[in-house]
Parts: sequence; structure tokens; C-alpha cells
Amino acid sequence: MTAKSTAHTAPVAWVTGAANGIGRQLVSDLLARGHCVAASDIAADGLDRAAREDGWPDERVERVPLDVRHLGQWEAGLQRILGRWGCPDVLLNVAGVVKPARLLDAPAEDYDLHFDVNVKGVVLGTRTAARAMVEAGRGHIVNIGSLSGCAPIPGYTFYSPSKAAVRFFSLLLAEELSPQGVDVTVVSPDVVKTAMYDINLANADVVGASLTAKRFLETDEVSKIIVDEVMVQRPLERAIPKSRGLMINLLDAFPVLGKRVLHYLAEKGRKRAGALRPLEK
Repeated sequence: MTAKSTAHTAPVAWVTGAANGIGRQLVSDLLARGHCVAASDIAADGLDRAAREDGWPDERVERVPLDVRHLGQWEAGLQRILGRWGCPDVLLNVAGVVKPARLLDAPAEDYDLHFDVNVKGVVLGTRTAARAMVEAGRGHIVNIGSLSGCAPIPGYTFYSPSKAAVRFFSLLLAEELSPQGVDVTVVSPDVVKTAMYDINLANADVVGASLTAKRFLETDEVSKIIVDEVMVQRPLERAIPKSRGLMINLLDAFPVLGKRVLHYLAEKGRKRAGALRPLEK
């Protein structure tokens, strides 16, 4: 394992999906709180744009282009971080994709995309970082799931199961790693105002149940909960908001009731969609 090249005392965070949405907001918030940040995304130009527009300081940011589906890129990214700052204190697996569709309408490649990015990417990243963290005797892995991974949301034929896999993988891994000094948290937000919100709105006829929240989450409030609460308290699981998490867990506990309620929510969301406006004009 490569030793860090320069001594420093700031905590080190590795964020995937850092070019947009929650990941990009996390980079800014972590920098504001004194972290050094390795910012990763498959879109290198997106990282460059975010760095320029948000004013990421070169001395505390390492831009690491990364396709989360490839183990070799994870390992190369880790070596860059180890060489500059040492072992990451926290890995935040944010990168994800969503393509709403019903099973009979979805192309087979959508299955591969969801499970390669949302599941395989999290597994490979967690495995890569966890090995370094276990050797260091400390660390925290934060995996971004979804409330749709806690209950089967109609229209998320591949997305919902992929996020359920992230949740169960995280809960399982916490048991394996906690005795070795590494904590694992799965964070499950409701719909956030990112590009995924626009995708859901454009597919309201398929995934109407995703559009029924009284209000949709902002990236800054999700990031603040992760940085100021999750990274401090290190809970096993955190739903955002907690109230929607309790409702989803209740529906999951009673599948027959859940099926009826989710059908009602899907109809409600489809009707509501006409009054909603996309973020991207």
C-alpha cells in the first residue's frame, strides 16, 4: 500500500457521483467543514466544470475520473488518494442511475445498467476502500440507497430492486466490518431535486408513486444531514425524511396493504404530475 506523500491533519473523504446533484453538493459541504476531498465521476468534464463553478481549491481536491463498474479504476483511484493524503476516512457511494419502466417495456440493457452501476459499483467501491480502512483500523462507508429500496415502488422495475440490494449489502457489511473499526451506513432519501427528479416527472405515467411527497428534497438538505448527522453519529441506517421512511417501512411490513396503498399513490402521482415543473428548462 502506498504511503501518503505529504503530512496533513484534515480528514479525507472520497465522493462518487461528484459532478452533479447530491455528490457535487457533498463536495462543497465537506470542503466547507475542512475535509480534503477526492471527487469522482465518470464524466471528467463534469468534474472540471463543477470545480470551476464551485471554486474547489486544488490543494484540497483530487479529481478522480471513475467508472464505478470497473474494479481497476477503483484501485487506481485509491492509489492516487493514498499517495496524496493517505487512507480515506470516509467513502460516500453516491453515483447511481434510474430509468423508470415496466418490466415488459424495459430493454434488457436497462437491467445491466441498474445493477452494474447501483449495485456492482457500490460493492466494488466498498470492497476497495474497506481493505485500506481495515488496515488503517478506522473508517466509515456511506452508501446512498433510496426509500424505493425499502418498499417496491411500481415503475421502478430495476431501480427499486437495485437499491434494495444496496440496503441489504450495507446492513450485512456493517456486521462484518464494525469489529474491525469500520462503520457502514445506508442513507435512503425520498426523491431529491436532481436530474433524477426530471426523469421521474417525464415518466409520471410509469412511476407516479414517486411524485407524491408533500415536497421534494433539496440537495443541500440531504448533504447537510449526511455531513452533520450521519458522518458524526454513524448510524446503521438513515431515511430522509424520517417520516416517509416510517411510512415506507410500514408498507413493507404489510405487503397486501402496501400493494393497495402504492396503487393509490401511483394514481395520485400521475394526476399531480401535470402541476409539477421540471428543473431543467
